[in-house]
Amino acid sequence: LYDTYGLPLELTLEIAKEKGVEVDVQEFNKYMEEQQRKSRAAMGDVEFARRYEYLEKLPKDFRIEFTGYEKLEDEGEVVLIARDDETVEEASEGTVEVVFSRTPFYAEKGGQVSDTGMVEWRDGKALVEYVFEASEGVIVQRIKILDGTLRRGQKVVLRVDKKRRESTMRNHTATHLLHAALKKVLGDHVRQAGSLVAPDRLRFDFTHFKGLSSAEIEQVEDLVNEWIMEAIPVEVRYTSYEEAVKSGVVALFTEKYGDVVRVVEVPGVSKELCGGTHVKNTGQIGLFKIISEESVSSGVRRIEAVTGFSALELLRNQKKLIDQLKEILGAREDELTDRVLSLREKVKELEKKLSQGRISEKMIAMKQLEDGVKVFHGVFEGVEAKHLGGIADNVLKKEGEGIVILFSKFENKVFLVVKVSENLLDRYDASSIARNIAKELGGSGGGRKNFAQAGGRHPERIKDVLERLEEFLR
Repeated sequence: LYDTYGLPLELTLEIAKEKGVEVDVQEFNKYMEEQQRKSRAAMGDVEFARRYEYLEKLPKDFRIEFTGYEKLEDEGEVVLIARDDETVEEASEGTVEVVFSRTPFYAEKGGQVSDTGMVEWRDGKALVEYVFEASEGVIVQRIKILDGTLRRGQKVVLRVDKKRRESTMRNHTATHLLHAALKKVLGDHVRQAGSLVAPDRLRFDFTHFKGLSSAEIEQVEDLVNEWIMEAIPVEVRYTSYEEAVKSGVVALFTEKYGDVVRVVEVPGVSKELCGGTHVKNTGQIGLFKIISEESVSSGVRRIEAVTGFSALELLRNQKKLIDQLKEILGAREDELTDRVLSLREKVKELEKKLSQGRISEKMIAMKQLEDGVKVFHGVFEGVEAKHLGGIADNVLKKEGEGIVILFSKFENKVFLVVKVSENLLDRYDASSIARNIAKELGGSGGGRKNFAQAGGRHPERIKDVLERLEEFLR
């Protein structure tokens, strides 16, 4: 049900409980882990497809001290360096994977992306591009050496990208607030079904049976921003899994937890098991704004949102767009909607008139050739090519016979159509005429003997074409 139809385990457990059926969660986790392994391997994710054989050289009970909850800079020692899955004693260029004795770099897990930053040592430095947990307690940094030679046993300084981490922390705490707000607005049936916490945005998948209305989205946003403005301290503590569950903490059945768990609580709002990084108080999030809400699968919805500086950037871009529209339309901000609606109606009316060929006779001129054939020609501004054919039809319908040549200047280009009445097809070819004119206009065209169309890049040459019109009819 979970893998094929996207039905969250939490929902299955609730339904099973109502029906008096037991669910073996341990067995579910076993199959889920196997399916994830296969899926990642199939997608070519080398982080999961390979076994990290080089890590077998570490002591059996080796554990790295993660210090990233308390600090963004720390000192450590190079324990292991690997290149192309083989351990090496030193590296002076390219990308390598390194294990340090301790690290402030958060490894990607629980939906939160990894930290990035710098590693520095005497006469050298490297860029930390990605961090992952190869096995429990073993954190691996993938680094790109920029200068110097890194050796095993080297003392280093590890610096997390502060701005990036702080943005990620804002988004992670905001994700917890969003979860709580959705429960409050939509109901207790809401369960987390997946998440992504990145520096620039957050994504939250949850169980719900229909799309959210505009009013519901506003309610959720208002609740989250209300909690942000209250600047509620975020509390973190460690306890046993049993005690945490008894206290009403929100846990994901798809996650595996040890005997001791980390509880992240926003008092009066949210209480979840979480290993991620968070702000000290909700006020540090700054601002929360939902940018999209959509369906992921049957019974599962997805919200994407931004916080902090990303939310500020979103508002700035929206303000720039509004200012541009005000300038283009010559209207105040409170008049924009009415002005756009009015223009849309005018466009619809013009398109309707064009499609019906209701063009002023003053826009169509007539030139009679030496053989008595009448050539009707006209030049329009902003008329799409698809409408010119209809106008030509109406001209011939009204005049009975002749040749119709119509031009339209549209977005710095020129379109034209040529229509020849049936009684003139033994002397004139619309396709040939269109090609001749198009060549002069810097384009190409073609079609049938009775109807052809073309385009060009030089609308400024239309006047010259009309003055020499007879040349192009030969």
